[in-house]
Amino acid sequence: MTNRILITAFSWLMMTAFLQGQVSFSLPEAIAYGLENSSTIRLQELNILDADEQIMEYKTTGIPKVNASVEYQYFLDIPTQILPDFLSPTVYGILFEEDLLPERDINTDATAPVQFGRNQNLTAGVNLSTMVFDYGWFKGLKAQQMYRDLVQKQLEQSEFDIRANITKAYLAVLVAERNVELLQDNINNLSRIREETSALYENGFAEQLDVDRLDLSLENLTTERDNIQRLIGVSKNLLKFQMGYPIAEEIELKDGFDDLVDHTITESIDLNEPVNFSKRPEYEAILKGLELQEVNQQLIRSGALPRLDAFASYSGTLQRNDLFDSNEAGWFPTSVVGLNLTFPIFDGLNRKTRLDRAKIDMDKTVIQKREFERGMTLEVQNSRIQFINARQTMIANRRALDLAQKIYDVANIKYKEGVGSSLERSQAETDLYAAQNKYINSLYDLIVAKTDLDIALGNL
Repeated sequence: MTNRILITAFSWLMMTAFLQGQVSFSLPEAIAYGLENSSTIRLQELNILDADEQIMEYKTTGIPKVNASVEYQYFLDIPTQILPDFLSPTVYGILFEEDLLPERDINTDATAPVQFGRNQNLTAGVNLSTMVFDYGWFKGLKAQQMYRDLVQKQLEQSEFDIRANITKAYLAVLVAERNVELLQDNINNLSRIREETSALYENGFAEQLDVDRLDLSLENLTTERDNIQRLIGVSKNLLKFQMGYPIAEEIELKDGFDDLVDHTITESIDLNEPVNFSKRPEYEAILKGLELQEVNQQLIRSGALPRLDAFASYSGTLQRNDLFDSNEAGWFPTSVVGLNLTFPIFDGLNRKTRLDRAKIDMDKTVIQKREFERGMTLEVQNSRIQFINARQTMIANRRALDLAQKIYDVANIKYKEGVGSSLERSQAETDLYAAQNKYINSLYDLIVAKTDLDIALGNL
């Protein structure tokens, strides 16, 4: 067990050292890093190791026990006992001649103080005790092993939650970076138009108002871009936190937003996939809890069964006035073997009370299981509806963006040719930016909806 703990710790340190030198992560790499460095996972793994040690500790209660003991006593005063005065012949009714002895009363209650033993006593011995049969011990061992399985299921649930949290945090960074890219493209395009409009103004073909409107749009776009860039730092810090990555260190994302969008759009999704409760680690933990509750009840009931123990003892006693005087008597041995069969008769209703509480705990777990099934079914249905809505919204926003781009291109051409107004172009520009923002947000909502659906189905 100790070797396994050392190997696990060494492997974790090696993996951590390798990953900590990495600053650029794809989504799978970010999840792997999070699973290796999450404090929650570390605590759960320590709980598993602790559960293994608890199993071993419980097993030791059924292993034979051997104890050795040495006891030395020095009696300042040897204990005194009162015994009948067997030295007097009258006590035992020994006949005496009337002619030889004068007649007197016989006192049969006569006693005399006597002392037994020596001043110094040395006792050494070995004792062996072992459990021969205890049905409750076997049930307790099974309960310990099932508790270990329950802790393992809790670890799997924590891993599931970490994958979900890292995925969402990773997507939040990507959509923010994609927004910055889009805003920068708009700034570059608008800067070019502003230069063209400024040239037209200098040649008398445009008004100062047209240039001012473009300057205002540039200022708004630049401010929005700077704000989102700062939000990227916040989103990255959240991602670092979910991954267990050092907050002060830089981090980069390998995956592109468009790549994840293309994967989500092209991925085949079965919206009629049946709900499988067992795919969710929380459900497996609940089922394991039910099994543990059942074994706990059996363990409590086993307290009414008899228990058989065996024991053996060997000892020797040395009694001397001078402990090192070999002329005095030597060691006096004592040995014994035996069995001890215990029959529980009445425990003051303790077992009944414990059993009643165990049944209540099982009823609670049954209700928890039923509510989880209802909640997961509802969660899957709602996630499917949200995914369908997000996909339809994305498609509609894609068409709206194409139309807004077309309107803007026409308005810009008309303005350059002198048949359109700057107000018309400004409005088309505003509509284009709004359509771009809606489309990017709808793509993000689609990916999040797909992630939520995977979480609900237990496919993450």
